[in-house]
Amino acid sequence: MPTPRSLTHEYPFSPRTLAGLLSDADYLKTRSENAGDENVNVDVQHGPEGVRIVTVRDRKSMIPEFARRLIGNRNRIIDETTWNEDGAGYRAQYTIRIEGAPVSVEGSTRLLPSGEGCLYETSFSVTARVPLLAKKVENAVADQIEQTLREHTTRNQARLSTLPPPPNPA
Repeated sequence: MPTPRSLTHEYPFSPRTLAGLLSDADYLKTRSENAGDENVNVDVQHGPEGVRIVTVRDRKSMIPEFARRLIGNRNRIIDETTWNEDGAGYRAQYTIRIEGAPVSVEGSTRLLPSGEGCLYETSFSVTARVPLLAKKVENAVADQIEQTLREHTTRNQARLSTLPPPPNPA
């Protein structure tokens, strides 16, 4: 049975502004590199199904030793995300694959208008195909993904704070 997790963060920026940042290839590459990832490649395609983003990167494994024996010390991670407008907000579906590891991640994110900004809500499930240790591996991977998402919100907030404020409607 997959291990579910969720994370919510409030941004003082509109859903459109945040969606723009989260689909900016240069920013996503820099954010990954600042997180310690190597060999980062980000491909953004705009099409009829939405904005599709594929990020491929190498990362030193930060999960506990018992899980590293199954997943490895260095991992090639492939994130695939598709963003779509959803009313006044945005919705994304994503998958995260760790090459050669018996683990998969599926999730969704919503950017919803909230007061003067937006609410970022993401939820995901980790599935490990490992006899006997599946739940422990799923929890270890989910903990790492949750930590990475929290670090991303901090980096996103820092980057957004450098943008000029939106014009006030008169």
